Amino acid sequence: MKANTLPTILNRLSDWKTCNDTVTGRIKDLLPNNSCTTRIPRPTRVRYAQKIVNQSLSTLSKVYKEQIDNHNNGIDCEVIKTRVKCLVEVTLYCIQVLEGEAKTSCKPLDIEKAYSNIIVKMVDFKRHQEAIPQLLHLRTRLLALKKNGENAKLQEKLLEFRRLLQQEIKQDSEALDLCEACWYPSEIGTNNMEVVKLILACHINCLRCLTEYENGLGITYLTRIPQLRKNIIDWCKSIDASVARRQSDAILRVLTVACNSLKTSPGDNSEIILHLRSFSLQIFVTTERFTLPSLLDLTLKSVIQFEKTCKCGKYQKSQQFDMSSTCTDENIDLPYSFRKDVNVMYRKLLSFHDEIACLIKPHLNARTIESTYVEWRDHYAYIAQKANDYRKAIHIHTETLVSIPSTLIAQFSTLASSHSILSSSRNAPIIPKLIERFVKVTYLDCPEGDFTPIMKLLLSIAVDKKDVVALMEYAVRVIRIVGQSVGGICVRRMVESVLDIYEKADYPIRHARVLIEKAKLMRCSPLLEDRNNVIFTLNSATELLKAENLKNDVGLLHLRNHYLAMAYSWVAVTSQELGQPYADTFKLALALWKIILADVPPRGNEGTVSGKKLEEVRECLDDVEGCYKHLQMLADFLESVQQPVYLILTLKLLLRFNNGVRENVDESLSDSVCIFNQLGQTYLQLGYTGKAGLSWSQAKKIMESTYCQTDHRLLWMLGYCRYMSSIGHVEKSCNVFDEARQLAIARLESKNKTNMDKVAKRMKYEQLLLADAAWTRSCILMGHGLLNDAIIDGKKALRILSRLLSNIDRTGRIRCKDPVESNPFLVNSDFDGKNRVDKEKSVLTLAAQRWKLRVTKRLLECYDRLGQLFGLRGSIKEAEFFFNKGLQLAQSNNAHTVMSSFLLNIAELQYRKHCWKESNDLLNEVALMQRQTSILEREEVKINLCLGDLKYRLHDYDQALQSYNAAENILTNIMGEEYIMRIERVDLSDNVLQTPRAKQLLTIQPARTPVVKTSADSTVQFECFLLAYMKANLLRRAGLVMSKQGKIEDASKFLKNAFILNMSILEKAEHLLILGKIQIMRIVKILEQPFSTYQMLRDSVLCLPPIMNAGDAKLNRRGRRKANIIVTAETIQEIEQADEYLIEAYDLAFACGPTYLAQDASLAIAMLSIIKAYGNIINRTECNDITEMCAYHLEMTKGFAAKREMLAALNEKLYPEYLQDDTQWPGAISDATSVTRPQTIMMDESLLDDDTKSRRDYLTQLRSLYEKELTALPGEFSPAFVDILPSNWTVCSISIDTDANDMYLCRLRSQTNPFILRLPLRRVSSENGEDGGLSYEEVIAEFDDILARSAQTMGKICETKETKYQWWEDRKELDMRMRNLLENIENFWLSGFKGMLIADSCEDPEAVAQLKHRLETLMAKALEDILNKKGSHKGSTRLEILPDLCKVIGRLREESDTDIEDIIYFLLDSYQYNNIPIAYDEIDVDQLVVDIRDAIFDYNKSVSSTDPSSSKNDQHVILILDKNVQMLPWESLPCIRSQAVSRLPSLSFLRDRIVLMKHVNKRNAEGISTDYTVDRNKTYYVVNPSKDLSNTQNEFEDYLKSFPEWDGVIGRPPLEQECRNGLANYDLYIYFGHNSGEQYISSHRIRQLDRCAVSLLIGCSSGYLQPAGEFDPSGVALSYMMAGCPALVANLWDVTDKDIDRFSKALFREWGITHDNNERDNGSHISLVQAVSKARKDCLLEYLIGAAPVVYGIPCYLR
Repeated sequence: MKANTLPTILNRLSDWKTCNDTVTGRIKDLLPNNSCTTRIPRPTRVRYAQKIVNQSLSTLSKVYKEQIDNHNNGIDCEVIKTRVKCLVEVTLYCIQVLEGEAKTSCKPLDIEKAYSNIIVKMVDFKRHQEAIPQLLHLRTRLLALKKNGENAKLQEKLLEFRRLLQQEIKQDSEALDLCEACWYPSEIGTNNMEVVKLILACHINCLRCLTEYENGLGITYLTRIPQLRKNIIDWCKSIDASVARRQSDAILRVLTVACNSLKTSPGDNSEIILHLRSFSLQIFVTTERFTLPSLLDLTLKSVIQFEKTCKCGKYQKSQQFDMSSTCTDENIDLPYSFRKDVNVMYRKLLSFHDEIACLIKPHLNARTIESTYVEWRDHYAYIAQKANDYRKAIHIHTETLVSIPSTLIAQFSTLASSHSILSSSRNAPIIPKLIERFVKVTYLDCPEGDFTPIMKLLLSIAVDKKDVVALMEYAVRVIRIVGQSVGGICVRRMVESVLDIYEKADYPIRHARVLIEKAKLMRCSPLLEDRNNVIFTLNSATELLKAENLKNDVGLLHLRNHYLAMAYSWVAVTSQELGQPYADTFKLALALWKIILADVPPRGNEGTVSGKKLEEVRECLDDVEGCYKHLQMLADFLESVQQPVYLILTLKLLLRFNNGVRENVDESLSDSVCIFNQLGQTYLQLGYTGKAGLSWSQAKKIMESTYCQTDHRLLWMLGYCRYMSSIGHVEKSCNVFDEARQLAIARLESKNKTNMDKVAKRMKYEQLLLADAAWTRSCILMGHGLLNDAIIDGKKALRILSRLLSNIDRTGRIRCKDPVESNPFLVNSDFDGKNRVDKEKSVLTLAAQRWKLRVTKRLLECYDRLGQLFGLRGSIKEAEFFFNKGLQLAQSNNAHTVMSSFLLNIAELQYRKHCWKESNDLLNEVALMQRQTSILEREEVKINLCLGDLKYRLHDYDQALQSYNAAENILTNIMGEEYIMRIERVDLSDNVLQTPRAKQLLTIQPARTPVVKTSADSTVQFECFLLAYMKANLLRRAGLVMSKQGKIEDASKFLKNAFILNMSILEKAEHLLILGKIQIMRIVKILEQPFSTYQMLRDSVLCLPPIMNAGDAKLNRRGRRKANIIVTAETIQEIEQADEYLIEAYDLAFACGPTYLAQDASLAIAMLSIIKAYGNIINRTECNDITEMCAYHLEMTKGFAAKREMLAALNEKLYPEYLQDDTQWPGAISDATSVTRPQTIMMDESLLDDDTKSRRDYLTQLRSLYEKELTALPGEFSPAFVDILPSNWTVCSISIDTDANDMYLCRLRSQTNPFILRLPLRRVSSENGEDGGLSYEEVIAEFDDILARSAQTMGKICETKETKYQWWEDRKELDMRMRNLLENIENFWLSGFKGMLIADSCEDPEAVAQLKHRLETLMAKALEDILNKKGSHKGSTRLEILPDLCKVIGRLREESDTDIEDIIYFLLDSYQYNNIPIAYDEIDVDQLVVDIRDAIFDYNKSVSSTDPSSSKNDQHVILILDKNVQMLPWESLPCIRSQAVSRLPSLSFLRDRIVLMKHVNKRNAEGISTDYTVDRNKTYYVVNPSKDLSNTQNEFEDYLKSFPEWDGVIGRPPLEQECRNGLANYDLYIYFGHNSGEQYISSHRIRQLDRCAVSLLIGCSSGYLQPAGEFDPSGVALSYMMAGCPALVANLWDVTDKDIDRFSKALFREWGITHDNNERDNGSHISLVQAVSKARKDCLLEYLIGAAPVVYGIPCYLR
């Protein structure tokens, strides 16, 4: 019994460690629920129970305190839970005992307070589930205190709230009970404060339970049930302020804990937190501590925190990027997919602000309007703007502006009197920030909205206009920055109002400052007169700034130089845009800025500047960052117009800004890297490689010393690559580029995870970077000699830049809709309406203008570089296109330096095309431009170089040397150290300083150049490798001219001085070629000694292999024949040296050099081969090798440009541009010797049909063959091109050396060694002892005159018989002239060697051997008698005549005496070269003529008696004509007119058709044909598309329609797709119309075709290839060849319709395109080439018309 006494129990309860179930049991025994079973009296029971409750609560408090203070002291948590459970159960049991006593002595509300206290303890120990029933029970007891008469109404309210909770809270009974326990209806209406306190305590306990319920998510029910929040606030308001303050503090603590808990909970809880913040603020207002500033401060913090949380949370969830850094509005950009969610977020924030506005409205009065309220209102409007509720934002801003305190206005006005507007806005930012927001939301976001103009608002809040004029000025600046011309007439009026208030006399500086702003606005105006008046406005500003008396603007004196510089710079920019001089004003601007920054050295120079000095400099600048960006814009502008000297000075100023003037150190360092990179590129453009290298070195030091943005690091690496490539370090540039590529790929991967900048700006920057990368790769590849790949990357850069420029032009414009009549900017009020513009006229923003400058500069580089690359490839039309595009772009920018450069490029193309007059006119235009504008000395060098080249080609060697010398003198000057140092100085001559006042301004603060310590290798900065290369080029050209003058030794000296290390491939190729040519001249001069055999070299016919003595025993020990002249070892060494020069020059030029360079090298190699063969210094075996090599070099350069274009066309077919991925970084250059495949979007080849796959395989095979050509060796020539020829085909190649007037004939047949003849064109006349002969120039002049006169006659209208008769007479005369010309070519040029072009007949080897023996015998017999009489020669006189030569002689069927004499003299010369001296006058030539004619007759008789087979009858000759003779109708020469002769540009194109023939026959089901056959039923035709060839239509319409399987177009222009279909999907394409039909399908579209039908283009000049001087000719026929056309019938010149119609009908008949079975059978075995040959005879004018049609291609047969 003693253990159950009250003291013992209380003692046990006082120590929580002894509390257990035993204690609980003892208490229940002491105080049983049933009072009847106990002996203890009721008062005692009540007292016992009260003591136990109090002791338990006290112990629980002590446990909680110990738990918090000592963190449990290592005691097991489960033990604590057990003890707490015991105490809670005991307390509740005792309270129930007290509650069970109906009549107790307990005070009122003691039981309720006891319940409230134990609930607090239960919540403290997180026993929420046990607390919920007690909360409900306590609520029931408190509600029971209501009078019984009102219980019914109360129960109705309770049931209504219960139903509401059941709708919001489903399947969560505990949360429902908690929310119900928290709600106390106001109908209780008690005045008892104790009851109210108990209710408030229940609120706290319920909120705590909700906060900790389900990891804090229970509190969400509070945000979802507004009635619950209102109930809590209403009860707080029902008590006195002190109690309410304590209650609200407790609630705020609970809500703060809830918010912190939600922040760490998974998911996006920001909206819940926002609602809790709103609830907290409502509670906060109920306290006595409430003040408006504190409330607004809390509101802003809550909103900003919510905004950050939402943005970071959403973005992190989607992109999973590292948010370790602080998230701000500036460095977060939401992806497009979240814009809708963000808009919802801002609408929620706006609702929150609306609630706060309602909350503070009762507390707002005039005295509370202060800065905090203004800031809050500003953010309120900002949120409305973000939520797209612009009207509300405008309303808020308007109310805020109207309510601005006058103290703030006065503060800003005072600051503006001594500070710049921007500085004033930073020192007093409240109102400027409001103005900025108002301008954006009104003039930019909602220009059509109904709002009060900013000027009117500002004037309404000021007593005096001068109080707000500074704010108006700020508004003008903001409007200009955010949108330039937005705001329309209101903005213009505001500008004029500001100017009126700032009177010139009183406020000269401020008035000038506004004039500058006005000029900036006018520059963006769509009105021409606005732009013209910009300079007038700026000049007015400069005059004001030069005023002596500044009056009220004395405080702004320190800013005067800055404003002057700004005005001068805009004058310069505008003048340049208007095509006016601008250099002087630009110098003034740069000088003024340099004065301001005099004490700040450029970054990279040694020395530091004190913080005080930097602050002084900042004070002299209106806006540091604004001025910096303006200078950046000027740099972009100067770069786009190519003014490198001014650009260097501007970049140096930017480096001064980045040396401490700008406050953002990291940005300054990163920007400095870009500036040094730009500086290096500028120096490189000038040719000063030393300065350029130092600039990149400075940038590298910065990158190594501090963090640098990856973008800037990539820009540096790309620029450095171009620098290294330009000075010859190609391998290093390749390595750096690959490193840059790896860095770029890693950067792009990281960018996929994070997006730190604005999307539009980022996209533009990425595109610029990709374009730079592609451009850099192009430069490097060109350095490796990969011309086609360089073009691919150059075109990629051009595509990117073109799209970017188009995007800027489309998206960077602002529409101007103001009426012109109300424009206050017009100086002349007498507006006549002539210059009126459309209301929808648009202008580019300033930001867009700057982007356009950047892109324009790169586009100009692209156009120039691509023009150069296409010129090197030989694609002359493409080169002209890009140069003209660049010229147009430069003209649109008035960039005279760039225009001069492009004009010089075009002039060079013109003189290389031999368009002398056009070139001379362009050079005169450039010279005039250089005299009128400020052009760099380097441009003067270029024009002198071009003039020298032109004069050299016109054989005016003295003038050429004079121009070269002038250029060399200029180069020597600009390469001097003094000149280089002067570049970085601003040269202010007296004529620049126009007024004394201007001079005074520039001498107020003398510019001090910081002292820079020079290193030991300071001479590096004066290196000028690029200028040295240019000088070496000049010396090479001068040396070539001297060699033409016969000054070989002087020329050699010049060439020696022209040698320089690290020359580019092109420079080295040209250098070696000129060396080789001069070496040949020296060799020939040595060999052509008096009485030397080699004097005959120039006039003799020579062959390879040469004719040699039949006796091998006479070879010396070295295997060489003895010569009648001693060839010294030095001469042999010089020949070998020349051979090395020419071979290397050829190899380099073949890889990537201009076509004419490789062709010149091939002709020089041919000449040297002749010298080696006939110099008796090589043996018989070496002669065969040298013949093979000579044929290789001559043939590989024919159609050179077309072959290069073919490779490019194959690239485009296999990797079309529309599949090329321009968004990827260009590929690596780790293996620069392989041909690069363009980066394309992957194509699923499994989706291709068999035919498409077969075509791609064929194209891939061709591409592989063309790639192998790039590295092919002479030994691979015959297997690749000759041995694949069918046995009945013969290739005859014709080359002309125009300088030497020599023709090279090369005959090629399968499995046969090449046979080459060199025929001097004037030899026949010299053999006959006559002067003159038939030169190449005479033939071309006669041919051109015939065609010109023919064209004149074709344009005549003959109305009478007499005129018709005369017309026919003129035509017949021209026909005869054409015939005579062809006969002369045959007789004078070919003469006895016309057999080289005649097809092989049935040549029996035995008959050839007999002819060979007979010729050798005849010649030996003729010489032996004479030599024996003289005794001058001992030994054999028998020469071994080559079998190939015997065949050539044997093909002479209608030979003349002259032809045979030509052969005789050739053979006699051969005796001379074999050391058998001959006296020509002692030879009986007449008898030899008779004997050789008999031998030829007997040979032909034996051949004709042979039984020919059909395969031998179908002999075909394919002519490979070089650029100098391709325009002549060789097929109509009398000797081959009746034969099957076609032509092709090169052996490569012939090989392609052989491959095509095999490919088609392989796919043919029959698979047995070895010829190319055409299905005549698959024919497409186009007839009279221009509707003016009615005769032709009438002639052929019915005929063509008679073939039901055929399809086509008659009497209307075809669509391009119809032409493509006809060419690509049919076997035969027939065109009867004007020209080649290029007006219906372009040549570019044709060459893109995967296959092309056999085509008959019966139009004027359809097969004409335009001669282009040094370049290869171009024409539509080549496009058909590149498309894979097997055979093309086309006309070489203009023809008349009726005669060519006769030819066409005959062609159809002969080929077998007829309905007559007999005719078709007769023609079934005739090739198209044979049919063309036969059809010529049907023309009335067989030569003037009949010679025009030729066949490009191979024999094709109908099936």
